[in-house]
Amino acid sequence: MSDAFHAAGIVRIWGCFNTDAFDAMTKQLIRNKKWPFKYVEKDGDGSVAYGFGLADRTAVVKELNRVIDGGSYMERIARFVKRPAWGGLPGFGSEHVSYNELKEIDARLRKKINGSVLHVVVIARPNQYGSFYKKLRPLFESAELKSREFDGFGYMKYGR
Repeated sequence: MSDAFHAAGIVRIWGCFNTDAFDAMTKQLIRNKKWPFKYVEKDGDGSVAYGFGLADRTAVVKELNRVIDGGSYMERIARFVKRPAWGGLPGFGSEHVSYNELKEIDARLRKKINGSVLHVVVIARPNQYGSFYKKLRPLFESAELKSREFDGFGYMKYGR
């Protein structure tokens, strides 16, 4: 499959890696609250559909690194096509934004696109979401989470 890509090609996935469990794990790391970490997801009738517990910060970090490095569709695409894949953070989705509202895009391009919708990961616009989101990128760039790399739009690199 890598033959279908130029040698300098990349994959940028607009979609999200949004699961409530990864969202809760990331928030636990940032807020560093009570340990052990417990996650429970319930069905519509209130019964437990899914749940797990992780003993401490080290176990949460290990699980997040595992899904980033081998359990995510972004990493699998990167591995399969042998090119970097950029995508959203585990636990966080995308937002719908009018293309011409994105200050990160050159003004000349914004005028040419004229109102088309672009999906952008939430981390790309942290000022819009308060102080919690300003802590996301530094968390994933930390040595603890393997110093993840980000592009100019806030997408994280999958595949090394």
